[in-house]
Amino acid sequence: MPALLAAYPPGHPDHSGWTPEEARHEVARMLAGEVLGPLLPCSGLALEGDTVVGACLVTLREGSPPHGGPWVLELYRNPAPRYAGVGTALLRRALWLSNRAEPPVLSLVVSDGNPARRVYERLGFQHVGSSRTLELPT
Repeated sequence: MPALLAAYPPGHPDHSGWTPEEARHEVARMLAGEVLGPLLPCSGLALEGDTVVGACLVTLREGSPPHGGPWVLELYRNPAPRYAGVGTALLRRALWLSNRAEPPVLSLVVSDGNPARRVYERLGFQHVGSSRTLELPT
């Protein structure tokens, strides 16, 4: 879980505040297909020895593209400079593999302020909509 937690530090728009145990639990749910659907073969991990330094988890989300279908559930990499480009490589691989399938599409969501948005746009992802999540006081 170190790469996942390091990828979203405090101050990052996608920081979850997860403990290592909570992160392990959530990733286990993703891998089991319990979050948005089953993982697809275009998912991938980047390893350094036995250590995960990046991941691209692609699921089959219910519905039609762009809000359903093949969906990037999680994409992250260890933020250390030596791993620069790992996330892009994982996403390029997922795009290549998913474009050989039917339908040839891959969708994702990116939070406002997430610097990864530049990578997604550079790889051809197009903005199709915006949404807001509001937390209501109890």
